[in-house]
Parts: sequence; structure tokens; C-alpha cells
Amino acid sequence: MIRYDEDTKTLTVCPSGELDQHMAEKIRNTIDSEILKSGAKKLIFDMNEIPFMDSSGIGMLIGRYKLMKRLMGQVEVTGMKDSVTRIFRMSGLNQIIKVIERAK
Repeated sequence: MIRYDEDTKTLTVCPSGELDQHMAEKIRNTIDSEILKSGAKKLIFDMNEIPFMDSSGIGMLIGRYKLMKRLMGQVEVTGMKDSVTRIFRMSGLNQIIKVIERAK
């Protein structure tokens, strides 16, 4: 699911399932199209429904980060499960993409 908030120019993406090659390819073009169509300045990935992410998911996130950077925007992630947080940190994504912790 993708939501856009016109007031804050924020596009929120809520994928579900494993963020692997199949899902990354499926959502990549949709997200890019929505970013360009909406003029979003912030992209938030709500990872609450992602139990697993592989290198394809990492690549998809890096690609969206690069796109938003070219457009003078920013990317944030929230709602990561422990397994996804470990992959996120091991890959170094936490050094370039802001992680927003949700109140528990």
C-alpha cells in the first residue's frame, strides 16, 4: 500500500511479505512513478509487515535513496523487526537512511 500526504509531501510505502528479488522488482517501478508523479520530498518505508529482507531489498532501498537525494528529498524507515534491523545495520544502510523508532 502507498499513501501520499499532500500537506507534508510525504509518500509512505507499506510493503508486506519478504522483501526479496520478486517483491523488490514488483514495487520499484511503482514507487519511482509515485515519487515523480506526486513530487514527494519525503519517502517513508513502513517495514512493520516485512519479516525478511535480502540483498535485492537492500538494493531497492539504496536506489530509492539515490532517487530521493537527486530530488533533494529524504528517506526514512520505520517499524523494522529485529531480523530486518540486523540486515539493515550489517549492510550499512543505517548510515545513510534515517531509522525512526516507533513508540512501543
